[in-house]
Amino acid sequence: MFPLSVLPGTDFRAKIRELGLCYDQSPPYLIHRTPSYSEEDIYVSFAEAENLFDISLFPEPYLDIAFRQKGVLEPENPDVRVRINGHSYIKTLVLNARRPLDGIMEAAGRLTSPYQILIGPGLDDSGYICKILEILTGENPHTPFEVIFLGQDLSPNIVRFLRAVNLFRPGYLDACNTYQYRGGGNRSVLFTFVTQRMDISFEGEMRRRVFWWENPFLPEVSDMEALSEFDGVLIDAPIADRETMEWQNRMAGRADELIWISFSDVALQKRWLELTAGDVFSRIFFHHGGHRDHRENS
Repeated sequence: MFPLSVLPGTDFRAKIRELGLCYDQSPPYLIHRTPSYSEEDIYVSFAEAENLFDISLFPEPYLDIAFRQKGVLEPENPDVRVRINGHSYIKTLVLNARRPLDGIMEAAGRLTSPYQILIGPGLDDSGYICKILEILTGENPHTPFEVIFLGQDLSPNIVRFLRAVNLFRPGYLDACNTYQYRGGGNRSVLFTFVTQRMDISFEGEMRRRVFWWENPFLPEVSDMEALSEFDGVLIDAPIADRETMEWQNRMAGRADELIWISFSDVALQKRWLELTAGDVFSRIFFHHGGHRDHRENS
């Protein structure tokens, strides 16, 4: 089930006045209402369909906060890369400290769509972060992205950061996510706040709060249930890979029952996505530079 798109060249577009159609003037030209079907009717229809079929018609993006890479030969360049059709792109721009802006400008031309910006605990310069957002969105004005704040002491100032964003509006997601959030606003930039603090609130549209799991053991179902007020958990535990993979095998079948789970290790995160959403991620290959990870899936 999806909303009607009043596409150019179709009979619907040719008969908009005759049919009394109200729709978005920008792609994907989604219908707002008709003379016999109000905007509220559309919202109610989606809600009823989700309840009837037990599905989410407008699902949240997968939780993917992988940034640790074993065998990285260039520690000064920690970005997470993917190989698509034989070409290397930056999936996650990792900022653990200030980096030269000319390097950021170069990276802006090699980003995936969408992409991520990970702000590490050591970078709390809001002015510099705003400059990064200006550069990246200026070079990629039609590309949605996610900003991940890892281990910051304070809740990020989202309003200030959004002012620095130079995305073309309205974008495709601005229209599509109208049915998820009801109304206008930021629909193309997702903000994820990763913390161990229970006392910091981070709620609202296009925001999610994730618990940073650094305990010397892996969480059980009861542990994740205790974190239900969070949107997800980032597992960054000092545990051997083999033990972690055994945990993944055991938990993969229950992933839909739990809060979102991500792994800080790139190879382990890739494996988790293959176990829980292989149909979506099977063709995406994580790598760093020319290094490939041939870790077993068993």
